[in-house]
Amino acid sequence: MSHEEKEKRITAKQAFELAEKEAKKWDKDAFLIEVSNFFGSEESDGLYSVWTLKFASPNKDNDRLEITVSDGKVFRQEESKNYMQPHPVVDNWIDSPEAMKIVRQYCQAEETENYWLGLGINTWSVKCKRSGKKPLWVDVNATTG
Repeated sequence: MSHEEKEKRITAKQAFELAEKEAKKWDKDAFLIEVSNFFGSEESDGLYSVWTLKFASPNKDNDRLEITVSDGKVFRQEESKNYMQPHPVVDNWIDSPEAMKIVRQYCQAEETENYWLGLGINTWSVKCKRSGKKPLWVDVNATTG
C-alpha cells in the first residue's frame, strides 16, 4: 500500500473547512485561534494527514474547542479551559502549501527530518528539525507571505 493510499493528506484550509462546521455547532460565533500539523511530518509540501485546530467564542468565556482532523475527517473534539484572551487568526491567511513553499527556501539546503507548522493570529511558524543540529524556525506572515 502506498503512502497516499493509507492516509489522506490535505491542506490546512481543507482541514479548517471540515473543523469549522463542527465548531459552529459548538457555538455559532466560534472563531479560529490556532492551527498546527500536530506532530509534524517529513513532507515539505504543506499537505498533512493530521491537523489540530483550536476555536474560541465570545459566548463561551474561557472555553476552547480543539478539533483534530485526521485522514480528511473530523477525528476528535475536546473542550478545555484557557485563561488567556483568545485572538482570532486573520481571515485571509495563506494556505499551508504556500507557506511551505516560502519555508523551503530557508530549510531545503539543510537535511530536514521533520516540519512542524503552527498558525496563530497572523503568522505561520515552522520548525525545521534538522539531523544532528538545532532546529531552524522560520516565521511567515500569514497574509503577505
